[in-house]
Amino acid sequence: MLKTAEYLAALNPGACENYCRIKGIDFLEVNPFSFSALEEVVDCMSTFIAEGISLAYVFQCADVWSIYMKGVSDEKYHKALDLVLHYGGPTDFMYYIRGCYRMGFPAISNEEYDALERLYLDTFPSLSFFREQTDDDDIYPEIVKEAIRMSGVKSTGKSGAKAISKLNLTSNARYDDLNTEKSTSIRPVVDPSEAYNFWCSAPVCRVHFSLKIDGVNTKIASSEEHGMELALSRGRSTDSIDYSEAIQTFLQLKGINVRKVPGRITGESFVGVENLKTVVTHYPDKNYKTPKSTAMAMLRAPHNFIREDLQYLTFCAFDYNGFKPDESFRMLQEVGFDTPPALEFDGEEIPRSSIAEFNEWMNHNVLDPLYERGNELGIGSDGVVMYLLADIDAERNDKYSNCNIAIKYGHWAAATYVSRVTGILFEQRRVEASIVLEIEPCLTRDMNTATRVGVGSPDILIRDGIQIGDEIVFERKSEAYNVYLRKKE
Repeated sequence: MLKTAEYLAALNPGACENYCRIKGIDFLEVNPFSFSALEEVVDCMSTFIAEGISLAYVFQCADVWSIYMKGVSDEKYHKALDLVLHYGGPTDFMYYIRGCYRMGFPAISNEEYDALERLYLDTFPSLSFFREQTDDDDIYPEIVKEAIRMSGVKSTGKSGAKAISKLNLTSNARYDDLNTEKSTSIRPVVDPSEAYNFWCSAPVCRVHFSLKIDGVNTKIASSEEHGMELALSRGRSTDSIDYSEAIQTFLQLKGINVRKVPGRITGESFVGVENLKTVVTHYPDKNYKTPKSTAMAMLRAPHNFIREDLQYLTFCAFDYNGFKPDESFRMLQEVGFDTPPALEFDGEEIPRSSIAEFNEWMNHNVLDPLYERGNELGIGSDGVVMYLLADIDAERNDKYSNCNIAIKYGHWAAATYVSRVTGILFEQRRVEASIVLEIEPCLTRDMNTATRVGVGSPDILIRDGIQIGDEIVFERKSEAYNVYLRKKE
């Protein structure tokens, strides 16, 4: 108890005084603990967890929490962490950690990320929106943008702003918009009842369904005079990355003339499953694993590849100048672009009488056929876009469009896997809540081999009685890291 009081005295004297009163300790006899090492912060957190004391005292003491964060991150992130921890709040910290992860230069490991996310969301109820909000939907405060810049975002690829400047296009608002525009999010729907309610509240109209490609979002600016002028990454809240060299080569190899479609073209880039096998044989030492990560490598550093190998890149276009998808797909296909597998139906064909009838019709006519077609083509997907081809207001105040939803249930529900535990790690550079299970290699649907699974708390390990040799069920979250769910009975 005295050790707990000493920890609290260093973090929050008022909380320490209250703790001492409850435990019958003389507050004046307590000496604040002097934190200087990661292991001391780990022990403090373990002590607080055991006694049911909020970890907010640790997370909100920048001097102490920065000791831990600097101990589990590379030195190049330390200045940014100091900025966020000393001048921001818990929300800023979460945005920063998520932002680094999304942009391809994670500040901490997958297991650490998983543990901290769980601890922060359990500690601060106000952050619960992060459970449902995807990384792509995050809109960063200025302090987070600055921290991300300090962390080296520019090292992940050539700057879109520099590419615009080099082309002397800085005075053209269209190109600035291509670099900074935040694309409208599609509301994710993870339960059939949500899709049914969306349809029942919509006008009876023709509906366009298309496979939601799981690739690298890519935007192209073209003109009748010059053809392709610029290609950039999404660029939600920071400067976009310049993909122009790779996309220009891809268009030349595929014989696509974008002069016929001047304006903005948006799509997803990836390397098909069969093509990936070929690429891997050409670069055996590069460890290219997935369609998405290999495409990102090609887009960011095409000079690392044989020019002809960029033909294995696929750019699947889904939007042209903001037209409705039926028009966009038709115009893009006419000039040679691939578009996502799609289906259209008249509104009268889609049931509204009951959710059971709606679900049966959707599975038989839309979800199963599109999923099977994607597999046939070797296209990774993370849902189906349901788009109303009606003249209705396209925007809503909650940032989602009224016109569409992204169906993410059924074939696109979070993937779960079963494997056997081969080891239980209590690593020195992890908080006690960051226990890692070593498992027998398990191939996941994004073509990664899972060998480690994060466990959010020692309480879970004890509660479920996990031992070496047990089979566990885990989820691959966001196709990025593995999270323990339960022990298989």
